[in-house]
Amino acid sequence: ISNEIRSLLADDDGTLLIGTNIGVCRYFPEQDNFKRYKIDYADDKQLHGNYVTSMKKREDGSVWISYLGSGIDVIRPDTSFVLHYTMYRDDNYILRNDMITSLAFMLDGSTLLGGQEGLQSIGADRHVLNEQELEKNFPWKKSIPKAYTCMTLSKDNKYLWVGTELSGVYKVNLVSNQVKR
Repeated sequence: ISNEIRSLLADDDGTLLIGTNIGVCRYFPEQDNFKRYKIDYADDKQLHGNYVTSMKKREDGSVWISYLGSGIDVIRPDTSFVLHYTMYRDDNYILRNDMITSLAFMLDGSTLLGGQEGLQSIGADRHVLNEQELEKNFPWKKSIPKAYTCMTLSKDNKYLWVGTELSGVYKVNLVSNQVKR
């Protein structure tokens, strides 16, 4: 395991997922040992990234992992298959940019992705929104400079807070689409 810890996620079974600069590990506290997940870009049952930036778990049990340079991996609990979102695809799972730094799960089932190129989104149907769909669904998007570093939703899901690399913090009212810095 690396000493460069980028993200932590406590799992329901008492284990801890640890995102590092060299991939994902799972800590088993009862045995006091670690398992490092294999990275294999040719195998759809393995993770495809190493520099982890964020890990979050959806209500359906799927674990979403974002990477700098490798997009998103989604580990689904109902299958051994790992869904990969990356810019190196030619289907509905292609991203505009693979430098993803943050994730936010919306009430409608969609997922917001923040990164070096600003906002991207994966719809509730698990397909990546194109630029026209993004502008229609998130008219506030152009009000926030690129290079998102982190995002979080308010408990009532009315506000999205966006941290940026050089421009500070923005508060997005998701009802009125107003943005305040």
